Amino acid sequence: MLFRSTLINRGAALMSQQKFEDALQMFTQADQASSGGAVAVVDQGIALLALNRPEDARARFQRALQLDPTNIRALFNLGLAHRALGETREAIEQFEAASRLDPNDAYIAYFLGVLRFQLGDYAASAEQYQRAIEIDPVLPSAYFGASRALSALNDKIGRAHV
Repeated sequence: MLFRSTLINRGAALMSQQKFEDALQMFTQADQASSGGAVAVVDQGIALLALNRPEDARARFQRALQLDPTNIRALFNLGLAHRALGETREAIEQFEAASRLDPNDAYIAYFLGVLRFQLGDYAASAEQYQRAIEIDPVLPSAYFGASRALSALNDKIGRAHV
């Protein structure tokens, strides 16, 4: 019987090789070998997302949050699962919860910018992208997102004055 950490490490190595099914099996074994920890459950969800199974991934992240309600990885990835399922408002809720726990994560701010843009809230989107840039000035997609949000906001303001 392998240790839980060994199984998780093997699963991570398999993920890096894009062997997502095999990684999922390792993480499942790690979950079965552990006593209620959320790490292997979150890793299962990440593998399921990589396998384009967002509904199954969502269930794993929700289980991880039952085990540890402050697990930022579970919140972040649950947000990604909701986004993959087209559940934009639910995704925002998860990213906002993650942001309250870690306000200095540029990727959380970035995805909040993406999601706010999808809802047409361009001002809030631009604000989140700006926050991402302030946290991580070398996050190029945040600059592109901010540009798009500001352009859309400018167009919206322009139409309002016509």
